[in-house]
Amino acid sequence: MDGIDLDWEYPGAQDIPGIPSADPFDGQSYVELLKLLRQKLGKEKTISIAAPASYWYLQNFPIAEMAQVVDYIIYMTYDLHGQWDHNSKWAMPGFDGTSCLRSHINMTETMSSLAMITKASVPSNKIVVGVSSYGRSFETTQAECTGPQCSFTGPDSTAKKGRCTGTSGHISNAEIDDIIKSASAGGKRAEGAIQTFTDDTE
Repeated sequence: MDGIDLDWEYPGAQDIPGIPSADPFDGQSYVELLKLLRQKLGKEKTISIAAPASYWYLQNFPIAEMAQVVDYIIYMTYDLHGQWDHNSKWAMPGFDGTSCLRSHINMTETMSSLAMITKASVPSNKIVVGVSSYGRSFETTQAECTGPQCSFTGPDSTAKKGRCTGTSGHISNAEIDDIIKSASAGGKRAEGAIQTFTDDTE
């Protein structure tokens, strides 16, 4: 064994459907667990954790204290947006409750998240930026709408299931490649380095 990586989603969380509300002391208990692991494993083995790029969840991580114990932190700079944003007033400032489409990865929000965690006293050389090899799919409320202010259906995903994933709202990298090859329109917006593709056959 080279080391251990922990992914607790999420200490102190109160709002995850189907999961009982967490204890507000979970974050400190997590630190104590990491310290115990370090004591038992020594410096020869690596210890890493996954941490959310969302302030809502990161606020319950004593992240500066954790950074002193772990070798690195895998920062989950993906799934920044998704089906859970349906009618959420927090998804996009200025568009409260309108369920506007947002990419689940975004350069602008990634940079903001990195600023947040480094301001919380986590050294940048301990941060590994997480990337995803999948995408999120949505069905728009108006088929002809293809821009960033389009709204999507919900609360459950009604997007076409992927041929590989077989799941509404989740598409694999292979499925994304297929969409890009067959898309009726595509382009890159300068803001946030976002690429968008549309399929007007659905």
